[in-house]
Amino acid sequence: MNRRTFVRQLSASLGVTLTSGTVAAILSGCRPTKEHALAFLTEDEAAIVGSIGDLIIPDTDTPGARAAGVIEYVDMLLTTFSPVEGQTRVRAQIRAIREWLQSEDLKSLDDLEGAKQDRLMEALDRQAFPQDGEPQIEHPGLTTSDSPLLRTLKPWTIAAYYTSEIGATMELHQPPFGAFGGDLPFSQVGKSWA
Repeated sequence: MNRRTFVRQLSASLGVTLTSGTVAAILSGCRPTKEHALAFLTEDEAAIVGSIGDLIIPDTDTPGARAAGVIEYVDMLLTTFSPVEGQTRVRAQIRAIREWLQSEDLKSLDDLEGAKQDRLMEALDRQAFPQDGEPQIEHPGLTTSDSPLLRTLKPWTIAAYYTSEIGATMELHQPPFGAFGGDLPFSQVGKSWA
């Protein structure tokens, strides 16, 4: 499967629209290395991005988004593939969450109790992907924006995860030699294959 086909199928199957920066990164084969030094995100911002990534794709029987390198991937996209306005917007929205956490005397999103984490993620999700008839959820950690934070981070997290070694081999069960067995019963393999 070539990269363009992969991008189309990933976007369609997960129900997200990948931004031009995300598509450019996937098509160019860009992937941050494990030793990737953060070029855009500060440590505090990276912690928030990692926490949000793990709330989008948590650790289950496979590692979550943070373990798959979502922080480094988001940093690479912001540094290399995002316009200055996009960088500024993301930074302002992360700052609003960080300031709200500080007002709650918390150091990170991981310190939030489950119900408060769920409420923040629901507010972020409704702001980014509003449904007809669903009211917005007012939350002090959110800024009003024409490009909400989760509308940016969710597709990036999904792309980071499923193009990582962890996502491709442990979650999607991508066969290492590219063998295709189109007539295997699902009960025999147990999960979707890339």
